[in-house]
Amino acid sequence: MTLLYYALATMFAIMVGIASGLGPGLIMKPLFDLMNLHSVTEIGNYISIAFLPVLVILTYRFFKNNKAPVDWKRVATSACGAITGGILGEYFFEFMVKTNELLVKQIQTFTLVVIIVIMLFYFLKKVEIKEAKIETKAKVYILSLVLSASIIFLGFGGRGLNLAAYLTFFPYDKKEAPLLSIVIIFCAQVTKLTKIALTSGFGTFDPKVVIVLLVTSTIGSLLGYTINKYVPKKYINPISIAILIFVGCLTTLNLIRLF
Repeated sequence: MTLLYYALATMFAIMVGIASGLGPGLIMKPLFDLMNLHSVTEIGNYISIAFLPVLVILTYRFFKNNKAPVDWKRVATSACGAITGGILGEYFFEFMVKTNELLVKQIQTFTLVVIIVIMLFYFLKKVEIKEAKIETKAKVYILSLVLSASIIFLGFGGRGLNLAAYLTFFPYDKKEAPLLSIVIIFCAQVTKLTKIALTSGFGTFDPKVVIVLLVTSTIGSLLGYTINKYVPKKYINPISIAILIFVGCLTTLNLIRLF
């Protein structure tokens, strides 16, 4: 039953997340927490595994559809910041888990509730975010570092959060923001998995769960893009709001259960 639960949750989260543009991590994390089939550390590891096919497909589709030139210096700076953030986020996460695992779950869940509420108000256009142009490499590096560390500590993909952050600070680069978001998630997750490979190893990973996650993630990504292609754009915003309300209720339920 564990494999079936993970298969259904992963398929649903990735398909709906990509179809709506919100990103699958925001949906996957609350679902995995609700099932509570593994520890908070294992859940974070499995989410990192599930994101690998998504990132490959996202990258392929970006370069297939985007014909505009890419600022590779900015991409490299963002990648360096994301790698640093991934390392810091993982070490901080491990320290907090050893100190108080319940507190980590509470912080993760509460922060997700806050993020969902902010995104909901953003979609409802009740909150105006002041656009602030960032030009220096140092600020790009810091922004990427903070986002990457947050992704690793909170245990979710963060595509929607990354896009919101980059479109706030780079409002004139709407075409490049998706690539920078992918770079941050990819570097954060790969850095985390590399650290695991070099330290504790993958001995604690259930091979059956890993295979199920990789397969359902790939299928969910392809289905999500197919749905997104045929859904009229005028329905995307209402659908996103409905999904955010659903995920917000789910995350609030998880938070209540932790106290």
